[in-house]
Amino acid sequence: MNRRTASLNKKSTVAITGVNDQTDLDSPIWAINWFNLKRSKLYTFYNVMVFPHVKKVGGKAHFKGYIKEKLEGNSDFDRQMLLIVKYPTASAFLQMLTNKLFLLKSVLRMKSVSRFIFGFTKRIGDQPAPPEKPTRYIGKNYYLAHLFQSEKISEDDLLLLKPLFSQYNLVNYFSGLKAATLSRIDEGDNEQMQPFFVDGLFVLEGSDRASFKMLLKDPIYEAFKSKCTENNVYLVKRVI
Repeated sequence: MNRRTASLNKKSTVAITGVNDQTDLDSPIWAINWFNLKRSKLYTFYNVMVFPHVKKVGGKAHFKGYIKEKLEGNSDFDRQMLLIVKYPTASAFLQMLTNKLFLLKSVLRMKSVSRFIFGFTKRIGDQPAPPEKPTRYIGKNYYLAHLFQSEKISEDDLLLLKPLFSQYNLVNYFSGLKAATLSRIDEGDNEQMQPFFVDGLFVLEGSDRASFKMLLKDPIYEAFKSKCTENNVYLVKRVI
C-alpha cells in the first residue's frame, strides 16, 4: 500500500494513503479544503496562528475564496469556502499535523468550521506558482471553481481542455486530480477516513463572468462534464 504514517500519540496514528501504488507521495501534493464557516473571525484568527507551522514545513497557500454564486450541481456537496495549499511532500504535511502546538491550535479550526471536506490532489499542467506567503488578493478578476466526481477522468482529459480555456480568455489557475486521502487510526477502533468526495477540480481565472458561462455551454466542455457523475460549479470571490 502506498502510504505515509505518523503518530499523534501512543494510541493514535494518522495516515496519508495514495489512490494507487503509482501516486508519488514524496513530491509536491496539494491539499484541498472545502468547508462551511461557523465563526468567520475565529477562522481568520486560526489562519494567522497556524501559518508559521505551514511555512515551517514548506507549505504555501495557493488559493482561498468564498463561494459567491452556484452555477451547477447537487446541493448536498455545496460548501462556502475553498482553500488550496501546496505541501512539498506527504511527510511534510504529517510533520505539521503531528506537532503538539499545531494540534492545540487546531481546536480553533474545529470550533470555526463545519462540514469539513479534506484530501490531496496532484496538480496537472503548467499553472501559476503559489506565493511565498499568503497575500490578500486585490485584483478585479473573477474565478470559477468546478469540482467533479469521476473515475473516468484522466490527466490527458484535463490537459485537452487547455486550448478551450484559452479560447474564452481564461487562465487555468489550478487543476488537479485526487491523489490521496487522510485518515486516523485509533487503537482498538476502525480506521476513520476524512471525507473527500472530490475526484478533481479546476479553478479558472477570467476578466468577466460572461466568459465562464459561455465555457459551460461549449460542446467540448459539456462532453467533459458528461464523463462525470457529479459537477459542482461556482463563482468564487478570491481572497488569497
